[in-house]
Parts: sequence; C-alpha cells; structure tokens
Amino acid sequence: YVAKIWNVPSSNTVMTTDSHPYGTIHFVGSNSQWSTVSRSNVIKGDALVYNTNGAGHILLYESGDAWGSVWAYEARGCSYGIVHNLRSVTSAYKGIRRAGW
Repeated sequence: YVAKIWNVPSSNTVMTTDSHPYGTIHFVGSNSQWSTVSRSNVIKGDALVYNTNGAGHILLYESGDAWGSVWAYEARGCSYGIVHNLRSVTSAYKGIRRAGW
C-alpha cells in the first residue's frame, strides 16, 4: 500500500496491479527513494515500519503521537482491505520519509 501511495518505483502507477519489488524488510533502511526519520519528527505522509525476524508491517502516518497512538492508513489484509484508524505503535516501528516530498 505505501509503495503505491509513494509511487515507488516510479513505474508503480497502476492501482489495480499488485506488483512492486518491496516488502517491509526493504523499507526499514534508507535508500535513494526514502530515508529514516526520527519518530519524534514524523509528519503527515511519512510511514512507520518494522521488520523483525521475518515479520513486519508498514503504515502511512497521518497524525497523533508517533510514540503511542497514531491515526494511520494501512493495509490490514484481504478481509479488511485498506483502513483508516487510530492505532498504537510499538517501539519496534521506525519512521521513514519519501525523498523529495
């Protein structure tokens, strides 16, 4: 979901195609398309991501306390789809920001 919203890679523009080269493990570090930001400096449109021992999740940050409860958009799975909700985030999550935004 975040790869589609952030349009990474730049060829990832067809919303009906579920195809991109990234998993949460790729978003944990910085690269030329996004960089790590302090959780205390996340802004609307940034993402919070974790990947530990093969398990991970990423969400698009909207507002709130990035160290506790945040309003976020996230893909919760096929039975839920994309949801907008208030949720808690653990210390395992790292902040990332799309380059050039």
